[in-house]
Amino acid sequence: MTRGAKIAVPLLTYERHRRRGGKVSNGVLVTEDRDSGKLLFGVVTDIGADCAASRAAYQPERDAMALDFGLSTLFTGDDGALLGRDWMKALRTYDHRITEIARGMQRRGRKPRESVRYRKAVTALRGWIRTEVGRVLNALIAGRRPAALVLERLDFRNPALSLRLNRIVQNCGRAAIRAKLADLQDRFGVTPEEVNPAYTSQACSCCGYVDKRNRPSQGIFHCLWCGNRMHADVNAARNIGRRRASPIGSVFQSKAAILAESVRRFNGRRVLSTRSGGWGSTADPRLTNPYFGGEKPTAARMSKARPLPNLVPAELTR
Repeated sequence: MTRGAKIAVPLLTYERHRRRGGKVSNGVLVTEDRDSGKLLFGVVTDIGADCAASRAAYQPERDAMALDFGLSTLFTGDDGALLGRDWMKALRTYDHRITEIARGMQRRGRKPRESVRYRKAVTALRGWIRTEVGRVLNALIAGRRPAALVLERLDFRNPALSLRLNRIVQNCGRAAIRAKLADLQDRFGVTPEEVNPAYTSQACSCCGYVDKRNRPSQGIFHCLWCGNRMHADVNAARNIGRRRASPIGSVFQSKAAILAESVRRFNGRRVLSTRSGGWGSTADPRLTNPYFGGEKPTAARMSKARPLPNLVPAELTR
């Protein structure tokens, strides 16, 4: 290119751009791809009128839908919907491909980004993440039509993936979800609301009892207090939904403050239990729960276990 001279750049359309609608403006967006170093050109379209029309036509069928984010299943709804079930399977496939290329480059004493195959694999992963997030959230809006989406503060780290892929997914995934949520708000008026996810995976959505042992495996939730059994991600999504209208769960609260308030509320309410109190046949699980001031169980202590003071409401001991 010559400074000051005009250049002609051919711009090709594609199906998604054709379906986007809107009025094509005179602007062209020029960006640089950080992996390949190539310049990318895009036509700017004004979709303000189309968004206004779609917001007016959108009729919500429920007030809000809470979503639990995970890497095994992309999103789990509080109504039991499992959205994006092949999310982890695909991420592992990309992880294997990218890791193998990176190791090969490192064995030759070169940086992975110097490999064209590596850059193409990372670009393909980012594109797939954006596509999958868009597909899942579009299907959710079309099928369930909520007025608001309640989500946890997103954390994409997963021990099942390599550190390299965790970094890529953390940066790209968070941006993709936030961009899609902003698009849904513009197009349909669906407002995103964020809550603090602290202890939502350990607290029972039925009785509120918080215990690490409530989640014996990745996909199972079994409350040691009331006996509630359900899919672990569904239980977490319901807790996220309840925090929308609760003082517990502000994004500005610390984990310690949320735990302390959860324990105080549980001890202060009347809860019928299949494990202790009026109906139980086994020891109160709070005796061995450090969240409630208990200690780790030993055979001698369990044989002499007594209820901790002021833990069981008076109504249950009568």
